[in-house]
Amino acid sequence: MNVEQIYIRRAHGADLPQLTRLVEQYRAVFGMTPDASGVSKFLVTRLDNNDALIRVAEAANEQLVGFCLVLTIPGTVRLQKHFMLQDIFVHPDWRRRGIARLMVSDVQEQATESGAIGIMLEAPTHLKAAQELYPRMGFGRYQGAKFYWWSVKQ
Repeated sequence: MNVEQIYIRRAHGADLPQLTRLVEQYRAVFGMTPDASGVSKFLVTRLDNNDALIRVAEAANEQLVGFCLVLTIPGTVRLQKHFMLQDIFVHPDWRRRGIARLMVSDVQEQATESGAIGIMLEAPTHLKAAQELYPRMGFGRYQGAKFYWWSVKQ
């Protein structure tokens, strides 16, 4: 199937069953325990609260083959917002067809249209395809800061 037969659009409630399965597959990449109920609740909350931009890649047969989740981050230094491309996933059967490139391009369009100043993302070291894709899409390594993480003990 050609990338021309893939449509990128905003996710909506009717996508929940397929989107939940995709997110579960994505979480498995990171060794997370399956939790379809938790994923579904998470997605419903995001959609209901409109606190994340969830875009889906839909094939001509209405099958969802990928998704991305984008957060909008307000910035006090520049007094402008930026996007954080938090998650992006293409079903394994649909990889190497340009779908991730199409989704990233869509996020770039969404950022431009919304007045965001840029897009931040993280490419885990074990995801080599992502590390190769982003520079080809115009992303550069950010040299202005080091990122740190603090975990709440559970």
